[in-house]
Amino acid sequence: MSIKILIADDHPLIAQGIKNTFTNNDDFDVVGVVENGKEAIDFIETHFVDIALLDINMAVMDGVTCAKQIVAKHPSVKIAMLSMHQESSIIKEMISIGVKGYMLKTIPSEELILAIKNIYNGKEYFNSDVTKALLSNKTSNSFDYKNKSPLVDELTT
Repeated sequence: MSIKILIADDHPLIAQGIKNTFTNNDDFDVVGVVENGKEAIDFIETHFVDIALLDINMAVMDGVTCAKQIVAKHPSVKIAMLSMHQESSIIKEMISIGVKGYMLKTIPSEELILAIKNIYNGKEYFNSDVTKALLSNKTSNSFDYKNKSPLVDELTT
């Protein structure tokens, strides 16, 4: 039985490249490729998916919001993030949501295959650069995420 994967990435070329990683491998079946988190949620509502492989930055609904909704509504679907962001705060948030894997888009395709197999088999997978970011508590001021501190609302003009 093959692992059923949904890919959500707003860059068609990247999404196709990720899909090609699993092509010609009987262990995997890419059941869908969508461009945003809303499409991912809609797809999961009507199709069986083992693993949702999500990007963080996507239009309409980002990967963080999508992951939260999948965990809440479809706990049997395992979530793996494939992103360019390696800030420890983002990774820690993903772990707290219940994401089972976090890999950078710079990983080789063989490692992505290994990661998805591990996640499917109930393990967690964080590639070495992600682990290094967590251990070094790496942060970046360049990450512009939609969540803001509740204190911002208390600021006066």
